[in-house]
Amino acid sequence: MMKIQVWSDFRCPFCYIGHQNLEKAIAQSSKDVEIEIMSYELAPDIQPQRDQSYVEQLAGNIGLSVSQAQLRLSQIDMMAKKAGLNYDFNNMIDANSFKIHRVFQMAKQLGKGNEFFKVGMAAHFTHGLDIADEQTLIDLALQVGMSEEDTKKALQSDEIAYQVRTDEATARNIGVQGVPHFVLDDKVFVSGAQPVESFIEAIEYVESLSSNLACSDESCIVP
Repeated sequence: MMKIQVWSDFRCPFCYIGHQNLEKAIAQSSKDVEIEIMSYELAPDIQPQRDQSYVEQLAGNIGLSVSQAQLRLSQIDMMAKKAGLNYDFNNMIDANSFKIHRVFQMAKQLGKGNEFFKVGMAAHFTHGLDIADEQTLIDLALQVGMSEEDTKKALQSDEIAYQVRTDEATARNIGVQGVPHFVLDDKVFVSGAQPVESFIEAIEYVESLSSNLACSDESCIVP
C-alpha cells in the first residue's frame, strides 16, 4: 500500500482543494493508497480582527488592496468549484487554527482524522463557522463520532498540543515552506493544490519506483 502524508492547515483554501483533487486522483487510479493528514499552521500567532471582513483581513495580511484581494478570492473560488467545493468567502470567519488542530490530532488517535479534516474544512470554508470557538469544535467532533469529553481533553492536553508541534517540526525538517505539501511513500514531494492529473502522474511514478527497486538485506537501489 502506498502512503501519502499531507501537511495542511484548516485556514488554507488550497489545502482543501488539493486534498479533494488527491482523493479524485486516487479513485481514478484505482491504487491502494493510505492518506495521513499532518498538522501545519500557516500563521501560528495570528489573532484575527472581528471588526473586519475576511477579504479586508486578507488584504491587510498580504499587502493588497481590498479589490485586489477580492480578485484573488474569486480566482480561488473558481478553483474550488472545479474541485467540487463551495467556498463562501463573504461569510467566512478567519481564526487561529491551533485549537482545531488539537481536536484533529485527537480525531487521528481515534481513527477519525481524515473524516474530521473534511468536516473542519467545510465548517470554515463553506459554512462560515468559527473554527476557534470551543463549542463549534465540540459540535464538529460530535459529527464524526467523537465525544464532548474527547474534544475538551484535546483542547487541554499537553500531549495533544505536542502532537501538533511534532507534525510542524517534521515539516520543517523536510523543508516544507508552505501547504498543502504531499509526501508520497517518502520518495516524491508534491507542493500546492495540483490538478487531478498531476496527482495521478505522481502516484504512477512512485509506483514505478517501487516496482523497480532491487533490495538486499543491506539496501535498496533503483536500476
